[in-house]
Amino acid sequence: MRNIGLETVGDYHALMCQPLGERLAPVTLADAKFSLPFLVSVAIARGRMSVSDFSEAGLRDAQVLDIGRKINLVRDSALDWKLELPPGRVEIVARDGRHWTEEGRPGKCGEPDELG
Repeated sequence: MRNIGLETVGDYHALMCQPLGERLAPVTLADAKFSLPFLVSVAIARGRMSVSDFSEAGLRDAQVLDIGRKINLVRDSALDWKLELPPGRVEIVARDGRHWTEEGRPGKCGEPDELG
């Protein structure tokens, strides 16, 4: 994996990405739960999330932290928060140039999410 573009959404989501150095390697459970870069890194590394990803060992997982170091924040005003929750977007570029983009909104209670 060459790099990951994680596009932020307005002020709220930008807060979950800043300061980037601290968000890439959170030191507490609370920091990890509110760190978009860490959450994206876990999802890429594992394909899922579990309680163990938020343990002391999970917060120090070398694979997750290595993926996090490849995250770049990209500002996109089209994803700003206006009257409703905007979609989120993750873009991955592999070393060989292959490219993946996922965009969607998280699900609501009783409704499945659009991602995955």
